[in-house]
Amino acid sequence: MSHVYKTKAHAGIYAKFRPSPPPALIEQIVNFVKEKASLRLAVDVGCGSGQSSGVLAPHFSLVHAYDLSEAQIAVAKANNRITNLTFSVAGAECLPEADSSVQLVTASQCLLWFDRDKFYAEGGKGASVPGTVSSPSTPTPRRAPVAEDQARLDKRLHDLLNTGAGTKYWSEKRTVTDNLYEGVPLPWEDRVRVNCIEDRKVQTRGLLRQLHPQLG
Repeated sequence: MSHVYKTKAHAGIYAKFRPSPPPALIEQIVNFVKEKASLRLAVDVGCGSGQSSGVLAPHFSLVHAYDLSEAQIAVAKANNRITNLTFSVAGAECLPEADSSVQLVTASQCLLWFDRDKFYAEGGKGASVPGTVSSPSTPTPRRAPVAEDQARLDKRLHDLLNTGAGTKYWSEKRTVTDNLYEGVPLPWEDRVRVNCIEDRKVQTRGLLRQLHPQLG
């Protein structure tokens, strides 16, 4: 995990600006789980301040959300009003769940920070049989075409983050999510890849706000 995610200041930025996963994506994940198991317990790892956790609560009896950052969990607890959702400090590689007790394990936009082999083993151990491990991701936000020189504008954003001043804050590991986990090995044979696109109209200020929580 990047050290930036441990700070109280960054936890506040996360809570304010980080978007939740698209409802259409959550629906597809839930439907996939329903084909295999009950909707009793979902575990959200690397939950940050909870944007990817609360969206699971309407579908599952219980949602347990974990993050290694005490600051992120403190903010998540302070903002939580959902009775079947709890937040606790724990790493993705060592989850405090009984073996075969979990129907869904999610890791939204954070698989890049994990020791993936240990996470796969932990997720597989905790997941019931059958169970589901899901890892949603989004690339760097891109602006919808607004001008004839849109390609130039997109290139300037890319260069700023990857070769310019942004390299002080933009981890090289971000390429894992920017590539939507292409080429990342997964240990499960029964898997589905979903390319779910949701357009959001934002001004440049909104685009910068979406990028703000990811700088780290």
